Amino acid sequence: MRPETAAFARMMDAEMDANEARKGESWRVLSSDDLYFELNKHADKLRLAMLAGDADKIAEHAADVGNCARFIAERAGVLSKHYRGSDPGADWY
Repeated sequence: MRPETAAFARMMDAEMDANEARKGESWRVLSSDDLYFELNKHADKLRLAMLAGDADKIAEHAADVGNCARFIAERAGVLSKHYRGSDPGADWY
């Protein structure tokens, strides 16, 4: 895995931990349309953070966008096609 991809995955995981502390796994009950709406909502927040030059908010919202995309991919059942073992750092392709 590329170092930048691994770093972004760690950002996503940290954001998941922060959000789960407040909301649990509420994303699991959202419809695919609702997940897509959430992805766009977070993309809008990311754009505002970019315009403001706020690095912390850019990191937060970029991770949220990534997580929303992962939720959509998970819901569609496509993650299992790209995972071959228990160590994502070594086995994702």
